[in-house]
Amino acid sequence: MSVLPRAPQIPMERRTVPALLDDGARAWADRPALRDAVTTLTYAGLRDAARARGAALAALGIARRQTCLLMMDNHLDHVLTWLGAACFGRVQAQVNTAYRGSLLAHVVNNSDADTIVIEDRYATRLLDIEAEIPALRRVVVRGAAPEALRHSRFEVLDFETSLLVSDAAEPADADDPVRPWDPYAIMYTSGTTGPSKGVLQPHGLPFSYVDPHHWPLVDGDDVVLEPLPQFHIAGQWTGVLAPLMVGGSCALVERFSASGFLDEVRRFCATQVTMMASMVTFLLAQPVRPDDADTTLRKVLMAPVIKEEAAFRARFGVEIACGLGQTESSAPVVAQYGQTVPGGCGWIRDDFEARVVDADDIEVAPGEVGELAIRPRMPHSVMIAYHHAPDATLQKWRGLWLHLGDMVRQDATGQFFFVDRSSDVIRRRGENISSVEVESEILRIPGISGVGVVGVRSADYEQEVLACVELAAPDAGTPGSEWTAESLHAELRRRLPYFMVPRYIEVYDELPRTPTAKVQKGELRAAGLTDRVWDARAHGVEARHDSP
Repeated sequence: MSVLPRAPQIPMERRTVPALLDDGARAWADRPALRDAVTTLTYAGLRDAARARGAALAALGIARRQTCLLMMDNHLDHVLTWLGAACFGRVQAQVNTAYRGSLLAHVVNNSDADTIVIEDRYATRLLDIEAEIPALRRVVVRGAAPEALRHSRFEVLDFETSLLVSDAAEPADADDPVRPWDPYAIMYTSGTTGPSKGVLQPHGLPFSYVDPHHWPLVDGDDVVLEPLPQFHIAGQWTGVLAPLMVGGSCALVERFSASGFLDEVRRFCATQVTMMASMVTFLLAQPVRPDDADTTLRKVLMAPVIKEEAAFRARFGVEIACGLGQTESSAPVVAQYGQTVPGGCGWIRDDFEARVVDADDIEVAPGEVGELAIRPRMPHSVMIAYHHAPDATLQKWRGLWLHLGDMVRQDATGQFFFVDRSSDVIRRRGENISSVEVESEILRIPGISGVGVVGVRSADYEQEVLACVELAAPDAGTPGSEWTAESLHAELRRRLPYFMVPRYIEVYDELPRTPTAKVQKGELRAAGLTDRVWDARAHGVEARHDSP
């Protein structure tokens, strides 16, 4: 497969969600735009349905530039809700459906939202933190609202009667056009020195990330399979918006299943998909079938490219593209189909500039490892700010370069190769995990006097979480902590999102510390998986995304 041709540059004034939907309805009115197993929306139908959903949100009292929390699964209702919010300048604030407890409370409070749209199976989590989220007053439940929620202080509305309406009047500000610099979303990303940060994004950012002129991933004949969650940028941008920019279509599935993946491809005649490295590894681990390549699938956006790339291409009959980007920065480094190599991320796009710098922001010599820092040549292509975090925003933009936190090296051709993260962020199965957040939750447990959480390499090219836990010593005749690794794991399954729960736990009498009593996480990383480490998977109790 040759590199896809560049599409025409999307004019700046059309780089908004409502403009995209209007342009699509005019150009491809009757062409399929968005579908799932039972419903197909044409481009004209999608535009009308999204505007109706946006009008219903506004009728609830959500104002222009005001946030609305969404804690929803992968389905048409979720996509229509965030598209609808964007149509009239309302701002989606996405919530990872695994969040609970203090992490959920932080996102709710940081967002400034007074309304959340939530699946019924997650709704009782709000009752657990009701006293901690005083500003949240309205809960729109998709499904059957729990009885206890209806007897709480929240105003509880049914999704079907409040948002599945087609006769809501468009808001009074409907004629005030949405601009590329207007807020589009708050997406939460793992913090390194504190709680997760809300990335306030302009409408122009997703148009930069999947810009079909600078990074052609799909064309008008493509059917993009979308198994990624809509609370991640890949789910929204590469899965939904990328095909809508060129006249293609998106096929939504509830979630990725390695055993059922090719069946979904065949069901929708899908031609393109975005896959995290862990998804690729799980798919390769499936039994080989003689018809693995006998599908319509031809293009895979892989992040990152694994060393078995050639075997994957041969087995499934696909070409691979890749890129390096993040919630804050667009995708400034990309490789087109047929240009990827294992470990490579691609080359800097011509609408960005890049430097590889040391800890003092001095550019390193070619071939040396440093942090990637970028600047856009086109406005409204990166984040507006970290929401309510001006110091973190300034640190991200130090020296007027956006620092990605990715350690890379650059070869003689200009290609970037990912080496490591420069911060305490652990990458596990497509999720960024803040070690600080995991440590904070562990330290809330009585009987724990210290903790260091680090990432250790896993077989799927990402990481697993190792928690090194120090038990409290006896004090004034009081017995010390009696926690075991297994009982701690059970407690953390109750407290943390499933993907944050450490797979590995090592119990210490005394953690290595600096003279100022700081846990020496470098030593913990260097020690890695010792023979004292307890493994949840080996004991059959690994946390999974099964419980509400």
